[in-house]
Amino acid sequence: MTKIKLLSILFLVFIFTSCTDEEKVLYEKTKQTNTSSSYQEYLSKYAAGKYKVEIQDSLNLRLEEEIFEKAENKNTIKSYEKYLTDYKQGRFIQEAQDSIYFKKEIIVFDTAIQKMKIEAFQIVIDSFSKGRYVDKSKYYIDSLQQILAVIVKEKEITRLKKDVKKEENKTNNSNTKLTGSFTDSRDGKIYKTIIIGNQVWMAENLVFKANSGCLVYSNQSEVEKYGYLYNWKMANKVCPNGWHLPSDSEWTTLTNELGGENIAGSKLKSVTDWKLHEGKNYGNNISGFSASPGGGDYGGFFTNGFIGRDGWWWTSTTHTERHPNVAFDRGLNYTKNEIHRNSNHKLSAHSVRCIQN
Repeated sequence: MTKIKLLSILFLVFIFTSCTDEEKVLYEKTKQTNTSSSYQEYLSKYAAGKYKVEIQDSLNLRLEEEIFEKAENKNTIKSYEKYLTDYKQGRFIQEAQDSIYFKKEIIVFDTAIQKMKIEAFQIVIDSFSKGRYVDKSKYYIDSLQQILAVIVKEKEITRLKKDVKKEENKTNNSNTKLTGSFTDSRDGKIYKTIIIGNQVWMAENLVFKANSGCLVYSNQSEVEKYGYLYNWKMANKVCPNGWHLPSDSEWTTLTNELGGENIAGSKLKSVTDWKLHEGKNYGNNISGFSASPGGGDYGGFFTNGFIGRDGWWWTSTTHTERHPNVAFDRGLNYTKNEIHRNSNHKLSAHSVRCIQN
């Protein structure tokens, strides 16, 4: 081999090695950059390069990622649908479908919020059973149903007041009260009812004979007049359907409607049955509530001596600050105009006045 041929071979080896090293450097830089433009740059320079297949695959993957990233940045149903159209077998199909589902749910839920109707929130629940706003839609439905119930009740009270007002105008009788009646389907007992403010109360003590937790007077005529005495547990479930044992706050609402604790007692008391104090009757029953002095039992300490002197009525509210076995009640005494907010052991037995749901 001549010296000239040897030099030519060495030169070609040098050129080939240099080209190979340059392609490898660009390849590594392209992989590190990981952009569609960097992959395209490599392919334009090395169309038949050593890493052509790998770079082409990476370019295809990166192009899909960039299109999906654009869809995420726009975050619209249309942008996700475009991705699904372009990449029917793409890697982000599930993410795109979930995003479309969520965006559609938001639109339907926002519409329901604007309409604020039960039917609109029901559409959210029916259309997106696994959506993020199902629980919120159920909450709004429950709230709207409660509001509608209150509205219906208030309309009924308003109607009754208007009817009574008409009768007052006809008879010019200022003592007419918003009275009515209710029949207990359990025993056929008919109770008088009275509307005071926005509340509908029974105007008599409950006279339903429960199987337990119910204290019986020795004289049946006293039962008919004062009702039975119930322990707190039974009092909470003895009212007929559509009625309930009033809470502490509901008793307070009644008291405030009648002028407050200092004077409400006389307005609540019946004009008969209460003993006189120093020749004076402290009950005028202006409210029509007709509270009667049925006495009470305190953990087995019951005496007829309380009858005619005192009356106690349960609330459904536990006096948690005092003891979990103690509940609030209301008391009236024959010597006073006041109504007293007290609390007693739940094993005690008191009268029950039911209030309409």
